[in-house]
Amino acid sequence: MILQDIIEPDIPVLNWVTIDTTTDFVDLSWNMNPSEDTYGYIVYALIGGFWVPVDTVYGISNTTFTYTLTNSANQAETYRIAAFDSCLTSSFPQTYQTSALSQPHTTIFTQNVFDPCEKSVDLSWTPYMGWTEGVNRYEVIVSIAGSPFEIIATLSSTATSYSHSNVFYDADYCYYIRAVSNNDSISYSNRSCRYTQSPSQANFHYLATASYNLADQVELICYTDGSASVQGYEVEVKGPNDSVFSLLSSITPNGTDFIYYNDGSVLPDRGAYEYRINLIDSCGHVGFVTNVARTVFLQISTDHVRMINTLSWSAYSGFDGNIIEYRVYRGVNGVFDSSPLAVTLPGVRSFEDDVSAFMQSEGQFCYRVEAVESLNSYNLAETAFSNSACAIIDPVVYIPNAFIVNGENPVFLPVVSLYDFDSYLLTIYDRWGGIVFQTDDRSEGWNGESDFNNLAPEGTYVYHLQFNDRENKKYDYRGFVTMLIDAE
Repeated sequence: MILQDIIEPDIPVLNWVTIDTTTDFVDLSWNMNPSEDTYGYIVYALIGGFWVPVDTVYGISNTTFTYTLTNSANQAETYRIAAFDSCLTSSFPQTYQTSALSQPHTTIFTQNVFDPCEKSVDLSWTPYMGWTEGVNRYEVIVSIAGSPFEIIATLSSTATSYSHSNVFYDADYCYYIRAVSNNDSISYSNRSCRYTQSPSQANFHYLATASYNLADQVELICYTDGSASVQGYEVEVKGPNDSVFSLLSSITPNGTDFIYYNDGSVLPDRGAYEYRINLIDSCGHVGFVTNVARTVFLQISTDHVRMINTLSWSAYSGFDGNIIEYRVYRGVNGVFDSSPLAVTLPGVRSFEDDVSAFMQSEGQFCYRVEAVESLNSYNLAETAFSNSACAIIDPVVYIPNAFIVNGENPVFLPVVSLYDFDSYLLTIYDRWGGIVFQTDDRSEGWNGESDFNNLAPEGTYVYHLQFNDRENKKYDYRGFVTMLIDAE
């Protein structure tokens, strides 16, 4: 009689499958089969929808296996174990008598997405499957810049995602997920790493100048990296009486290294204005902020008797380079000279201008002061003009009280200096209030004639002289003039 063993080995029980976080190989562990004639174990992997034997482990007590041909760094993988004994089957070709396959176990596959705008790393993973006792929890473990791994979150058995917030820019983050069963078995996911690249920033961002133009607008020039990926720029201003900066305007990038803005809302006579420009990065957050540029504020005091204008101005601040000098420009009757009237050293911020030689002008004297920068670290050398400040010298008026027709002073002509020439009007009245003579020509005086070129009779007449200065202030002079006739 031939005795034959027809009893298959018991089905083995997988304890866990886990990923070696340093190599991404898959380690399997199972129980030692209670069937004493167990000869070894066959490891199966689910590949392309089919259970494929990937290796054989010989020996009943050999209950671990490392699978090196894994792709666990890119996907979840499922494994099973079968036990076999030393008895051959009657099939052809002959094989060892093998148990049914164990309960499948599936590894955890973890991946991440970095949100630079939210400064968060968002993790997601596939669940561990295979423990009959079930998953108790998931633990999120991280290493930052090569530091030791540590648990940063413990999550429920149903969790499959986690957001790691407030991460640092420009650092290496590596994560893995650890599943813990209700029997304290553990399984590690693949390692998922990420370099937290900061949003694209400008290599340079500098407010080159804040300068008044002749229209009393402040012109801003910002030197910034036009190749940077930014959403835009915010212009902020702090007025003379303000304690904080406020948003003035937003500017769209133009793709060049220079952006320009004119502030037409200033009140130049109030004081100096301060400006800065914020870079809005690709996430919509404020990135770099420029230096603060403070305009030059020019003031004038006038000695009307001596006809001297005294200028004083505040220092410009904000240049990367040094201020090498201040240039003073003067404009007479609204026209500025192209060359400076005076140049002062950086520490000298006042100047006296004697305008007594300009008696025949209209009396308006305007000034601008220009701060001049040395070549700076950006290879720029800018200038910054102050506000325009004007002084109006009081008109000088001389009106004779008599004239002699055919004499040495045969014409009644008031002498007026330093006023608006276009506003001149001289009227002569007789004693009955009739107009004897009228002119708006400042060079034309009354020669004693009335209408139809007839000579008016000797006597006393009333004059009325009207004109405005350059600030449109009205001047009105009334009095008497005696007209005499030289018979010779």
